Amino acid sequence: MNATPEKIFAYLADFTRHSEWSSNVRTIELVAGEAGKVGAEYRAGESVPRNLTSFARVAELRAPTLIAWESTDHKVFRTNWTFEIARDGDGARLTQSVAFHPLNFFANIILYLFRVPVVEKENRASLERIRQRIENG
Repeated sequence: MNATPEKIFAYLADFTRHSEWSSNVRTIELVAGEAGKVGAEYRAGESVPRNLTSFARVAELRAPTLIAWESTDHKVFRTNWTFEIARDGDGARLTQSVAFHPLNFFANIILYLFRVPVVEKENRASLERIRQRIENG
């Protein structure tokens, strides 16, 4: 990516901007804690696997290399998301990873039938939208 790790970190650590690049997040707002700090909590309106409200808590911020958070809808999944940012020549390499934790039997079915088959494609699309946002201002 044609941007510094610091620039990428600053953009992604602003959780209120996640709806700009995530195809699943429609709205997001801070509901507890301090923005840009570990422990901050957000409420998001999401569209996958269906329209739902999820809650995210920032788990780790290690500027400019790591952003991690946990999200849940308290019914189907608990999900751990991570962005790792590494310097790469004059720019940076951004890696996104996710770990799903189904909360019940039904969630296992949703996970393996609907989420697993599409999550890699969704993550690649998110990374591309992030690149475009950062490189194009």
